[in-house]
Amino acid sequence: MNQLPPEAGRLHIRSLTPEDYPLYDQWEADLHRMHVEARPDLFCPLEHPVPQEQYLEELNDCHELRLLAEVDGVPAGMCSFTLREAPGSPLLKPDKSLYVVDLYVAPAFRRQGVASALLAEGERQGRAFGAKRLSLTVWPFNQQALQFYQRLGLGIRSYTLEKELEPPFSGTR
Repeated sequence: MNQLPPEAGRLHIRSLTPEDYPLYDQWEADLHRMHVEARPDLFCPLEHPVPQEQYLEELNDCHELRLLAEVDGVPAGMCSFTLREAPGSPLLKPDKSLYVVDLYVAPAFRRQGVASALLAEGERQGRAFGAKRLSLTVWPFNQQALQFYQRLGLGIRSYTLEKELEPPFSGTR
């Protein structure tokens, strides 16, 4: 993997702002389109998967973390995280974790360490929150992402399996 040179200031990560919505909206639409194309049985086509009102609410939610990576001042990628707090129960221990909602790197900046840097900054902020683990969902059609996450040390915690069910017999022929 080609890494960005370690020159100071070349890669900068900051929180997204309200003014970043048009870029965020474009990148979320790209991510969503990929999911619609791969699983049209599950995902509905949407022009704006995250409406601006929702985006603004999430920016002000202390359990939501939205990061933007810039390379030489040019937007290169973004990552959305949710800080989760699960109370204990008779079956499960209380837990604080950091969940990756979305990760996107612009094509011109892929394989240059942008995604790794975004995740590292999310992890840093997650630890400050008290998170004990990082988790995410990756779809099997996205093998490139799966391999990337595995290289970073993420492993399988559980499997979600599915089977298409035949429609019920209607009794008419």
